[in-house]
Amino acid sequence: MVQFYKSKKTSTKAHKHRHPAKTELLKNLSINTHDHTGQGLILSTKPITVVKNALVGEIFDAKVEYKNNKVKIINASMFHKRHSERTRPFCQHYDDCGGCNMQHTSAKHGLEVKQTALQEYMHKQTGIPFEAWESPVLSDINYVESTNQIYEFGYRRRIRLAVDGRQKNNVRIGFREEKSKDIIAISQCAIASSSIQAVLPNLLDSLKRLPAISNVGHIVLTDTGTQVYCGLYCTAKLSDLCLELLHKCIERISKLEITVSLALVIYQNYQAIALLNCDSEYFTMQDHTGSLIETNSSQFLQVNAGINDKMLKQAKTWLGLDETPVQTTSNSNSLYDFFCGSGNFTLFLANKFDHVYGFEGTAEMVEHARTNAFKNKIANAAFTHCNLDDDDALAKLTLEKACTVVLDPSRSGALKLCEKLVSEDVGHILYVSCNANSLIRDLNVLKPKYQVEKISVLDMFPFTKHLELMVLLTSKQVTSKQATKP
Repeated sequence: MVQFYKSKKTSTKAHKHRHPAKTELLKNLSINTHDHTGQGLILSTKPITVVKNALVGEIFDAKVEYKNNKVKIINASMFHKRHSERTRPFCQHYDDCGGCNMQHTSAKHGLEVKQTALQEYMHKQTGIPFEAWESPVLSDINYVESTNQIYEFGYRRRIRLAVDGRQKNNVRIGFREEKSKDIIAISQCAIASSSIQAVLPNLLDSLKRLPAISNVGHIVLTDTGTQVYCGLYCTAKLSDLCLELLHKCIERISKLEITVSLALVIYQNYQAIALLNCDSEYFTMQDHTGSLIETNSSQFLQVNAGINDKMLKQAKTWLGLDETPVQTTSNSNSLYDFFCGSGNFTLFLANKFDHVYGFEGTAEMVEHARTNAFKNKIANAAFTHCNLDDDDALAKLTLEKACTVVLDPSRSGALKLCEKLVSEDVGHILYVSCNANSLIRDLNVLKPKYQVEKISVLDMFPFTKHLELMVLLTSKQVTSKQATKP
């Protein structure tokens, strides 16, 4: 659950580590390689040196940001030799914001750097052969050129902003500094959708003028396609004057030459207490695949709509569901979608199976998955509230023999579920992960029973350290039967 911002005094020790009192300058350095988050590595030092903002082949000076007995972190600054792919960051907040770490090169080169390192890392940790890797799935952005048109990089349909309103003359609304609770005040977010970018300046200006801005903990902006929904999460009720100022903000934005309007939902202790320019805190979004998803500012949403659509279509193709009628290799035609959320995979794949079962740990999202199934006229789906990290809850689950499983867990992965799947006779497992380390752990758990057939990167978060991964695993028993067919 999202936590409200609470300022804490930074200890002298922690502050010294993050910003050394005496800046140490290192000269004429170069990196040996990159890790899968895009950071440079100097392997010849003890401890290993992690380098921000550097590319292989460059020669640079750097300042030490942090060091201990295990790692030294430095930031490249003065370049004596530059890589041909080095570009000027397109976001004015790049040097301070902790969100993007790879705007110093093109999206294409940044993805290549991360994917190459990730392939080698996963091969060492799991033995996945390099030939199992498919082509990466790309976002709908400009991957090659350096441009001043920041709208070409705006892939995020949702952003979350932190608020520090303790000083009325210095209200800070923006993103957290990397590895810090400090807030970097922003005037724009260059990777947000063009609709969010269009409403953001007026909204930020109005929020900073609110008499009770100190009551606002954080803000969530979601581009629904027709409106930008803004959820204001407050610790106390806003006054009538504050609501009047917010109404005026909506009116100003409505007069702009843009195709979307602004809707505001005021939350107090996560309960919606006021609606401005909307009828409900919930909104319905239709993706390019045709599915209707009802959600609100509090629930999980894939922030990259383009990649989400391509991810769903790739899942269908990898599972062999493009054909009609479905040609299955198993004696079951049931789908089990674990960590199903509001039904992202379930709704899209439902018409390819006789039965689909969704399991989710958040009760509210289970209810919305049921609502979404009704909205999409899906009658063969059942959704269950289940703690998928609980041994007792998992012990009660019974899976049909040779069924299909989809799992899309949080960054912590699905260890308990994977331990259960090893004892089940599942035909195919499609695992979508946002954390390579938890995925590696879980794949090694599944290895005795299942074989990796395909794996690919989904570039869900260009210009950042993050990569989404999709893996298709097949039961070794199924693979053996297919190999013995004449």
